[in-house]
Amino acid sequence: MFSRINRSRAAGVAVAAVALTAAVGGAYAATGKKAEAKVIDGCYAVATGNLRIETKNAPCRVNAAWSKRERRISWNQEGEPGEDGLPGLDGVAGADGKDGVDGKDGAAGAVGPVGSAGPAGPHGPIGPQGAAGKDGETGPQGPIGLQGLLGAIGPQGLPGLDGVDGLDGVDGKDGVDGKDGAAGAVGPVGPAGPKGDTGATGPIGLQGPAGPVGPAGPKGDTGATGPQGPAGTGGYQIRDGSGDLIGTSVGMYQGGVTVLTSAGYLLDLGWDGSMYPAQAYYTGASCTGTAYLNAGSDDPSTVFAKSVVYLGTPKTFAVPDVSAGAMTSANEALTAATIDNPGCGTSAGTRHGYKLRSATAASLGLPALAGAGQFEAPLSIG
Repeated sequence: MFSRINRSRAAGVAVAAVALTAAVGGAYAATGKKAEAKVIDGCYAVATGNLRIETKNAPCRVNAAWSKRERRISWNQEGEPGEDGLPGLDGVAGADGKDGVDGKDGAAGAVGPVGSAGPAGPHGPIGPQGAAGKDGETGPQGPIGLQGLLGAIGPQGLPGLDGVDGLDGVDGKDGVDGKDGAAGAVGPVGPAGPKGDTGATGPIGLQGPAGPVGPAGPKGDTGATGPQGPAGTGGYQIRDGSGDLIGTSVGMYQGGVTVLTSAGYLLDLGWDGSMYPAQAYYTGASCTGTAYLNAGSDDPSTVFAKSVVYLGTPKTFAVPDVSAGAMTSANEALTAATIDNPGCGTSAGTRHGYKLRSATAASLGLPALAGAGQFEAPLSIG
């Protein structure tokens, strides 16, 4: 906490204190009461130097944050009387005076002239008194009265008291969060983790190609001719739930059957008509780019060139990508980015596998799938 006030702010405090003292003293003078010595409590803003009167409803904020903190100060010195105010402005002109009262009736007209005297007659008797003369005509209206004098200028009103300082405004909203800083440098590669547990046994691999024919043995003695046997029927035909031919069985096992299609391709499928998704590497992100069937190691090996697998992420059949007429596909190294196992995940680095290309059901001699990797069930053998 700062304990000093700089000189410029101190001067501002002194001026504000004098102004507040004068305002309080002026209030007493305006009411005609003698100003009494009274302690005045004020709040000095340490950040801005503003000064205000402390009230019950607006106490000094001595424990607020620095930008809003106030320091309580008190004083009771009475200021010197101010100079006389300037003369008041001229009063507004008085209203026009009312019309004057109508003048009184004019005096009676003069008596007409006496006629010339006639010859003296004899004295007759005294006649009766004549009737009173008629009233004279109404005189003209009197002139309009003079305009009234201007009213005296009223005394200048006393200056009003200073208003109480308003309450502090509501605190502003927090500013917008700043942008994230630049990403830090990549840390060093951590030590290799412990060897993981052995993974679950993968699906049964594709059937390998037939072994080479052994050398011919010595010719045996000709046996007796046996009876004519019945005509052979070949392998069993495997059909889907709609009766469409999938192919001819060339091998059966507890979990499924190996089928040779009408186009000469081999594939394994379960007795429920499903093909388990192959474990395949991809050269692109999100299981895109060129696919490779996982060979399991870098040992030299081959697979039958017409082996059919199903890729789970792109949802398509695939066969080894070999030239026309080739019987096998060789294991080769590749730079992998992702792996289908059976969901797509990251697997970056050098891997080994058999290069694949996508194929349609029609090009393989197969009926359309009923769903992802699924022939219409149930299968039938005939």
